[in-house]
Amino acid sequence: MAALLFVPLQGFARNVQIQDSYFYSIVDFISENYRYGITKTELINAAKKHMAQTGDMTFEAALTGMTSILDPYSAYLAPEVYQQWNESSEGSYGGIGVGVTLSYSDFFASEIFPDSPAEKAGIQVGDMLWEVDGTLISGKTFDEVTALLKADRPTVSLVVKRLGTAGDQLLKFNLTKAPVNSPDLYSRIEDGIGVIVLNSFNEMSYPALQEALKSFDEAKVNKVIFDIRDNPGGTDVVMRMAALFIPSGPVTHLEFINSELNETYTVVNETPGKYQLTVLVNENSASASEMFAGAIQDTDSGTIIGTKTFGKGSMQITQPLRYGGGIKLTVGTYVTPHKNEVNHVGITPDIMVENRVVSYVQHPDRTPMDLKKEIGAASTESEIKAVKERLGLLNYYTGDYQDTSWNGNTVYALKQFQAEMGLPQTGICDVTTQISLENVCKDKKVVVDDQYTAAKKLLLETT
Repeated sequence: MAALLFVPLQGFARNVQIQDSYFYSIVDFISENYRYGITKTELINAAKKHMAQTGDMTFEAALTGMTSILDPYSAYLAPEVYQQWNESSEGSYGGIGVGVTLSYSDFFASEIFPDSPAEKAGIQVGDMLWEVDGTLISGKTFDEVTALLKADRPTVSLVVKRLGTAGDQLLKFNLTKAPVNSPDLYSRIEDGIGVIVLNSFNEMSYPALQEALKSFDEAKVNKVIFDIRDNPGGTDVVMRMAALFIPSGPVTHLEFINSELNETYTVVNETPGKYQLTVLVNENSASASEMFAGAIQDTDSGTIIGTKTFGKGSMQITQPLRYGGGIKLTVGTYVTPHKNEVNHVGITPDIMVENRVVSYVQHPDRTPMDLKKEIGAASTESEIKAVKERLGLLNYYTGDYQDTSWNGNTVYALKQFQAEMGLPQTGICDVTTQISLENVCKDKKVVVDDQYTAAKKLLLETT
């Protein structure tokens, strides 16, 4: 691949003219590597046209115009966007380790990352963010709150409000930022089956998958559901992940505009067939998700269940620019081990299953509610889950209702519901509140996860 000798400089030079040699080196890079072919003249004309239309003569405007005529996955990334892209691809960043969710106009800690500064300091899921470095959170947008937490400072002074039925507490934490890992992979064992849910592929996904499989091995679990529905893809770590399941041989074939660069990626696996595998996909499974599913399907390493995938069989690279930011460029396409097309085609599951939509009261997995006693912090996990499930359905509770702790976000959400129903705002789910929740929820439309049920049924029937 062509190299640009990108050398970072202090600050960003915003007004580089398109006559500069550096601009033309970028034109050369794109025209030589863009998968679908583009001429230098087309790129330069697109840059000039965009600058004329906007009246913006900056280097950024030229790059924006030039990349606007490429495919949807190629783009100029401004410095702040480029940084976020790198963080999401690496799955690791410097921070305090708090996932944030917005409920009405207030922000809550929705996730505390393991071994993070936030976990070590004692911040809890459900804490309301009150103040960051002396700035009140009230009235801020999600982007503004994220910017405050990610500001280029080594420390963060964070004040949270811990809500409770016996009163609220303001707690202050002085946190030193540290590398925080966000693998986006979650695992559990259910009815003797290991379940892995992967939301995106990043560099932390592979070690997280290894840990999940290790825990399955220790529990003598060899039946696995690998859920990559709504997974938009990510990095080429997918090849290492596929290597844990498929036999030694090709995992994918990459094709470039210069056919001499075409390459077959092969893997080595000394224990193929170790796991009985089902892979869940849907129309939002894309890119690396399709590479993974295609490799499993072509090598008969598992059963693909769900609906046809998105059909993005292209590969992008990101190149940093001398003046800040970067270029994201489609440089290749890939096909499955048997050389089946993915781009604009997708992966057709071995077993096609569409999820049903029913009324909440008809959902087979609806958590029942007792309707005989109040539910609060001292209640059982099932009772708390029942309340969170209904509050989540009504968009009052924005956290994970599988987390069965009665936290500040639960109290806040319940008070919001009680206020809108004209009930006393106690933050305790008394019988009257439960009846109101049931009545409001019963006719709401919800999805029945028949895809997961089909995967589970297949594995349980397999000896």
